[in-house]
Amino acid sequence: MENLDHRLGKQETAVFFSHVFISKVTQKWWHQCLLIIIIFLYTLIGAIIFYIIEGLLYELPLFYKVEKRRGELYGKLQEITQVVNNVLIENQLILNKTKNLLFDYFDFVQDIMNQYDDKATFQVEEMAWNFLGSIVFSATTCLTIGYGNIRPVTSIGKMLSVVYAVIGIPLFLILMATLGKTIITQLRKLLHKIRMCSRGCFLPKGEYGGNRSKSRATLGTLFIDFSEEEHPNLPLWLVFNLEVIYILIGTVIIIIFDIPDFLTAFCFTFESLTTIGFGAFVPGSNVFMIVFILYIIGGITVTVVCIHVAEDIYRNRLNFATRKLGLTTENYIERHLK
Repeated sequence: MENLDHRLGKQETAVFFSHVFISKVTQKWWHQCLLIIIIFLYTLIGAIIFYIIEGLLYELPLFYKVEKRRGELYGKLQEITQVVNNVLIENQLILNKTKNLLFDYFDFVQDIMNQYDDKATFQVEEMAWNFLGSIVFSATTCLTIGYGNIRPVTSIGKMLSVVYAVIGIPLFLILMATLGKTIITQLRKLLHKIRMCSRGCFLPKGEYGGNRSKSRATLGTLFIDFSEEEHPNLPLWLVFNLEVIYILIGTVIIIIFDIPDFLTAFCFTFESLTTIGFGAFVPGSNVFMIVFILYIIGGITVTVVCIHVAEDIYRNRLNFATRKLGLTTENYIERHLK
């Protein structure tokens, strides 16, 4: 291994060891389970940190200020109502006093909004940085989606989000790479078995009759020849249809549980699985988003499978064309040398 370090550069060594690590992780199922547990704990720890910094220490005090001022406004409006009921005062005087109270409250809310750096995520009715929202932020950050509906506004939160993404994004990429490799391996094995079964089932009847040893020899020869294709290439149409079906499933789920609009649900699903994340539409329920993130991880994995299969097909065709061109060139040179 030391000789290897001397022969390879730093970048080549990093790529080599990362490839070895991913290969080892995909060899045993419990390695993948361990990786999933690590990512789950990493997401949970990140959610707790962002919830404390952005929610408890920053947004919650502002939220309480608005709630307190709202209660004071409600009490003063009750006093005005009592005055109206007990004392005969001109309507214009009551109207002016009510307007002044409302404008005073609106000015207070506007000041709070100006103090809050990210006005788009500040909500008067409910905290944006609750614990479930922090989980959604942590997961979507590592998935590189970034809907933009919630983001850190404090300096510490912004710096921590960068560090968190630097560590979390490679973890999620390794997870999806290992899951994608496992899916490809299992699909290739399934395709291999289907081809073996189809070739065995459609053998001529004469090869099964007569001498049993001859029949065994024929089948043995067949399977030995076919064993050269233990890892056949997956057809592109298969994984493409799998991707389309997966997107449609997510679209139906969003239509059922969140918004009954097919185009919006389809665009959101497609943007999520391709990690575009425009943020034009985001489901309002954090509980639904946490469950949907699991779907997104599976969908990105399927997308990785599609890209990998297309890459394999392109590489194989390029190698075939190169070999064919090489043979043609050699024959041409030999013919002219003679």
